[in-house]
Amino acid sequence: MYTIRAEDFEIVLPELLPLVRALWAELSAQSTMPMTPDWEVYKAQKERLVCLVARDLASAPIGFWWMFIGPELHNKNSIAAYKDLFYVLPEARSASLFYAFLTKAECLARMVNAQRFFIGDKIAKPLGPLFARKGFAQHETVWVKDLKPVEGLQSE
Repeated sequence: MYTIRAEDFEIVLPELLPLVRALWAELSAQSTMPMTPDWEVYKAQKERLVCLVARDLASAPIGFWWMFIGPELHNKNSIAAYKDLFYVLPEARSASLFYAFLTKAECLARMVNAQRFFIGDKIAKPLGPLFARKGFAQHETVWVKDLKPVEGLQSE
């Protein structure tokens, strides 16, 4: 059993850091680039940042969903929701918890008149079929390459 609600990012961040580190450990197999978030930038985006937290019956966090909601860069007349990070402890993972997060996130996006909802899908932990069941359509595939610095080449 769990509850999901929106919480203040700055207040809950210290409590979520162990889950964030667990997420990074899972993702480290996909990238050699270390995760070094700029928490001040996150805090500065407070008006656009939605922080959903799932808690167990003892009120301990078991998962989180972060997304940004704001004007689309390619269409100034459209508001969009962009999932940033999503994580659930392995022992708490279930399709029902995923759907609960996704439903809550979509509801909050609709409340501010968002017209689009963008969600990435990790190759290592694909959720595409679950997204499709909720009405999402695959529009593009994102390819990523970690670029290593070239000795002697630097920006001016």
